Amino acid sequence: VLAADKTTGMKRKLANAVYSQPTPTTPALTDAALFGRALDGTRTNFCDEAQDKTKLKTAIAALICICAPASGGAGPKACFTASPAINNWDAAADSATTKWEEIAKHCQLSGTAQLKAMKLEQALQAVISRMHTEGEHSYLGALTTGATCTGTSAAGMCIRFNNAKSAAAAAVSGAFWISSITSTIQNIKSEEDAAQRQRRETQTLKTMLQQALALAEAATTVTGPIMPEKPYKGDPNGNTVNAAAACNEAKDDQAACKKLEDKGCVFNDERKICDLKKEVKEKLEKESQEDKDEKKEDKCDKHGTNQQR
Repeated sequence: VLAADKTTGMKRKLANAVYSQPTPTTPALTDAALFGRALDGTRTNFCDEAQDKTKLKTAIAALICICAPASGGAGPKACFTASPAINNWDAAADSATTKWEEIAKHCQLSGTAQLKAMKLEQALQAVISRMHTEGEHSYLGALTTGATCTGTSAAGMCIRFNNAKSAAAAAVSGAFWISSITSTIQNIKSEEDAAQRQRRETQTLKTMLQQALALAEAATTVTGPIMPEKPYKGDPNGNTVNAAAACNEAKDDQAACKKLEDKGCVFNDERKICDLKKEVKEKLEKESQEDKDEKKEDKCDKHGTNQQR
């Protein structure tokens, strides 16, 4: 889902492409807002200049040229035949808003569509794909004869992109309403890609946290040492525990120390602590010395210093 503030900004850009202002009602629409300047009663001054934002600026202006017939007897060939039919339009002053209100009734504008780059791009491409080229210019709508969009049956209900030899020409892509929609599509794509990356990163983080929690849970349920402890020779029963450490755990608790007698512990009344039995200490010291002697002898063997001469 796109961030609300960014979505609002993109909707305003689209509104500019359609109405030349952020909303269709504030301020009230005018000829100048829709076409780029005031209408002067000459249709071709606007409909034949689709590449010029000072003469045909918005998508609504394009629809008026394509869908509203002139008084010369043309029918709504490029748009629809449904009733009520669109009345004639000759680019009279202050007529754009009224003409748009007629056309809008046929557009099924629900106002609830979700802003998606792919749908918007498909819609724009569907419009551009209907353009056709005649000579030096490209047209959108119905061109019957000639090379001008007068709206009459002798010419056509259309808009003309001057000096555009194909729909890919700069005169087409640079038209205000087309370039505004194209720019918005790119913005939406960027936001959708960012949202998708964020979802992937969030899922990765969630997975890592779940794994960490699982490892922590496993660590708390281990019943024995993860690594086996080396057998300590001082334990009289041969258990793999450190006898001295076992005695230290009892500290000054005489009762606890007594329970560790099988570990070689005895309570030292003089020091008031749980300590190793004297004989165990002596045994440990002896074994420790033996270990040192063994290591020393092994070292000598390794270097050949213990060989008989």
